[in-house]
Amino acid sequence: MIDGIKDFERIGDFEELINCLEGILYLDEVKLKKYLDGYDIKALYQKTGYLLDNFKYNMQLTDEFIRYCQDRIGKSTRYLLKNSADENRYVSRWQLVVPEGLPT
Repeated sequence: MIDGIKDFERIGDFEELINCLEGILYLDEVKLKKYLDGYDIKALYQKTGYLLDNFKYNMQLTDEFIRYCQDRIGKSTRYLLKNSADENRYVSRWQLVVPEGLPT
């Protein structure tokens, strides 16, 4: 999952990633943290936290995991999609610019 979020622009497209996320019913938080910490990339914590926060109930993720990601995002604003033709908006909680129409 973490590799898919990190490299979704190389292995598919954003819509495909969202479709995959919608089909997941459980994720192991311990393993997610292990892989995130292995990369130790602030932008990856931002993207993962933002995306999984929107699916946390389906995936049985806790608020503690979401806070774990949020505590590691740093201070920089980043873009969820590098080359989005859509209108974008800023999600302050994640310091992330996302395409219009995605959840806050």
